[in-house]
Amino acid sequence: MLNGKIIDKTDKGLMGIYKVVNLINNKLYVGSSIDLYRRMKEHIGSLKNNKHFNYHLQNSWNKHGQEFFVFKIIEYINDKKLLTKREQHWMEIYNVCNQDYGYNINPKADNCAGRPMQEKTKIKISNTLKGRKLEHTTGENNHLSVLTEEQVKDIKLRLYNGDYIYKIHKNYTNICLDTLYDIKNNETWKHILPELDLKNCKRKNNSKLNDQEVIEIIKSDLTIKELVNLYKVSKVVIGNIKRGVTHKDIIVDETLIKYTKLREGKIKLNKEKVLEIRMKISQGYDLILLTEEYSVSISTIRAIKNYKIWKDVLITTM
Repeated sequence: MLNGKIIDKTDKGLMGIYKVVNLINNKLYVGSSIDLYRRMKEHIGSLKNNKHFNYHLQNSWNKHGQEFFVFKIIEYINDKKLLTKREQHWMEIYNVCNQDYGYNINPKADNCAGRPMQEKTKIKISNTLKGRKLEHTTGENNHLSVLTEEQVKDIKLRLYNGDYIYKIHKNYTNICLDTLYDIKNNETWKHILPELDLKNCKRKNNSKLNDQEVIEIIKSDLTIKELVNLYKVSKVVIGNIKRGVTHKDIIVDETLIKYTKLREGKIKLNKEKVLEIRMKISQGYDLILLTEEYSVSISTIRAIKNYKIWKDVLITTM
């Protein structure tokens, strides 16, 4: 059965053919497994620790970062005996042994699911990994690191003092937003200022707008783009005011009631809209622009992107 969904926990114990997709250059790695979810976790663990057996994939992972790789199901397989045959079929379809299109090194599919590894193979892999481990460093000493420890300290202090991630990102455009979220959630750079509780810190109101300007924005029928140009603030600020996320203490008599009713009665997402969102994300649309287009929060867009919600809405691909 052809699929295309991103591998998640629902695929535990399921057999099939999968692909690792680089979202920047669309190169693929094709493989097969008797447990798709477990195999994905094994790949990610090896890649994060710079110990993956496929050096082409490892180098690309190191260059672009985890956020630009997704693990997708090509098809589910019910008969274990067909795994190797179907893997070979898809390797040829995608031409993944051609370095212009893929990362596979061995042109022949050789699925070893369920077969014990030979002792000499274990020793060979162990020796290879030992060599790589010596080269692996963390923090700014890692040659792949974009940030210095001083920069990370600055980022953590600004987060702790309530700065918005999007405002901080303007000063660090050489990294992606997901890196800042990882720092905030203590998933990376854990050794820098570990005493700061970034997850529970409150954001401060850095708005340059006064109360009268906020009221004007709430009452205005201008587009978000026009309001941005008029008040010289970001789209996020305008969108949050319009949706009542910020400046909740400002009362705008009947206008506030009007907007409250609009928010309460707004159309929720349906399958068609979620599919549109996923298609646009796959095409590289900016997530913030999607929050404005569909009047939902950034956390909702990220949850849709990572298939944490609306898991049944899939982009059908080969």
